Amino acid sequence: FRLGKRVSGNKDRPLLVGFKSEEKKQELMRRLKMLKEARDPFKNLGIGHDLTPAQRANVRKAVETAKKSEQEDTEGSAENWKYRVVGQNTRIKVIKIKQ
Repeated sequence: FRLGKRVSGNKDRPLLVGFKSEEKKQELMRRLKMLKEARDPFKNLGIGHDLTPAQRANVRKAVETAKKSEQEDTEGSAENWKYRVVGQNTRIKVIKIKQ
């Protein structure tokens, strides 16, 4: 489905794409890195998960937690660590990885 109203000019509108199975969606999301090597019209293509407002709030909260943890860790630790937000929907969590 096309989202948004049609406007005159050359303005692109987002598409909402549905999949019959979660596996197909996961396969597409895993292969997104291949778009970096795509031809010119597809290089600027952006794809993301369609989240509800509550899910977006959870992601935002997890990102804030990761940033706060990273700031606190760099003040007191000699090791360089990065905090990343991983997962989707209800399985969002913050992980600590070595830089």
